[in-house]
Amino acid sequence: MLQIVAALGFGLGLFLAPPAGVTRETLPNGLDVLIEDRPGTETVAVRVYVRTGSLNEEPFLGAGISHLYEHLLAGGTTTTRGEKETAEILRSIGGVMNAYTSYDLTCYHVTTTGEHAATAIDLLADWMRNNTLDPREVARETEVVQRELEKDEDEPANVLWRLHMETAYRRSLIRLPVIGYKSNIRRITRDDLVRFYKERYAPNNAVLVIVGDVRGGPLLERARAAFGPWERRTLRAGVLPSEPPQTAPRRAEREMPVSVASVKIGWPSVDLLSPDLYALDVLAFVLGQGESALLKQQLVDEKKLATAVATSSWTPSFGAGQFMIDLEVPEAGKVEEAIEAAMKAARALEGRVAHRAEGMAERLARAKKQKIAEHVFAIEKNEGRAESVAQDWIGTGDPWFSERYVERVQSVSVDDLGRVARQYLDPEKVTVTVVRPAGTGSGTGSGTGTGTRQEAQGTGTETGAGTRKVVLETGLVVVMRPMAAAKGVAMQASFAG
Repeated sequence: MLQIVAALGFGLGLFLAPPAGVTRETLPNGLDVLIEDRPGTETVAVRVYVRTGSLNEEPFLGAGISHLYEHLLAGGTTTTRGEKETAEILRSIGGVMNAYTSYDLTCYHVTTTGEHAATAIDLLADWMRNNTLDPREVARETEVVQRELEKDEDEPANVLWRLHMETAYRRSLIRLPVIGYKSNIRRITRDDLVRFYKERYAPNNAVLVIVGDVRGGPLLERARAAFGPWERRTLRAGVLPSEPPQTAPRRAEREMPVSVASVKIGWPSVDLLSPDLYALDVLAFVLGQGESALLKQQLVDEKKLATAVATSSWTPSFGAGQFMIDLEVPEAGKVEEAIEAAMKAARALEGRVAHRAEGMAERLARAKKQKIAEHVFAIEKNEGRAESVAQDWIGTGDPWFSERYVERVQSVSVDDLGRVARQYLDPEKVTVTVVRPAGTGSGTGSGTGTGTRQEAQGTGTETGAGTRKVVLETGLVVVMRPMAAAKGVAMQASFAG
């Protein structure tokens, strides 16, 4: 990929400037419309983004109502047509339709050829404005979502992510899974879904993005006609709780019927608008992305502690993210050694920078080229370009943030890498989560079964040796601490509120 970029002779000025042919308009009802004309492309991507996700579900937090509603809206029955008619229209225009829900967004998208782009706009507008929430479809999709959740619970990568978010965040709603909890999903009624729609689905809470060979004007007129009657609503202002600073290490484990252990090591980092975003992303590449990455060389090639290593800097727009190292450890007995080695190697980067270790400048240069390549290939197709424009606009208010991002990455220095490694990779603020093979618990905060998680937090006298935290399947947290000199047992129940 890097060689392709170099061979094509891409210079920053050729693709980092804001693209020509972009039209942006806010309709009278508050809907933001962004249209990018890309002449010569064969498809048109039409997408609606609603600014709502699992973070915005009050009073349905933890129920996954955003995700359930997504299932019902995409292709569902409207006052205009039924599911079968919608499916037939999509087939007739060669359209590819899908949807997804995240922490802060729900996206509905149709990709088709330029001649059918107007039909795609009409379909999406019909879904947004006229969904009937047919009771039979509600019952069916509720079952579908529950099966999807059960499948997620059997997937180690999903279990590890959820376990890490629940452990790394104490107040932030990021700790809640986007799909929700099964017991909560079962309690959602059609009336709840109607209420949710009225509170969250509004043109002044949505963005329409169209990218392709659209020639601008006609499709903008079609968007005005199709979405203009969508009635503006008064939106309930929600306040997201901020996450307090982490003051001690955290640890959680889960046992599953797997053959290898999966480990996630994370530190609190920054949000999308932080000036440290660029150095942290480059640090993630230098440490764990690519065959020559430092952690890959040390843990996989040299010490044989892991079979796979990956690093990432997750920086959402709605709060501080996590800088994460992921390990795949084939021998359960070497999990602790692998964790220790990974943390030590990550912190050692600061020393490599301070001593101007050989190869750091070259690693930095490779990382910068990779960021250019990633951007070029991410927006190569119209679907990717539409996603980039929408995410940039919603997250930063700048539809060309990705172009400016790649440009700013080029100014990251070797000293910047040392600074962010020292500032963020603090061993006192680390969160370690492990999904390990059943029956291989370490005895220091490991799960005692597939439905149990335990955590040991801190190493000082305040928490004390032997303190355990167990999170039951219902979400109930139980903290236990033995006291050898005590003659009785004291129990206390506390409820947030």
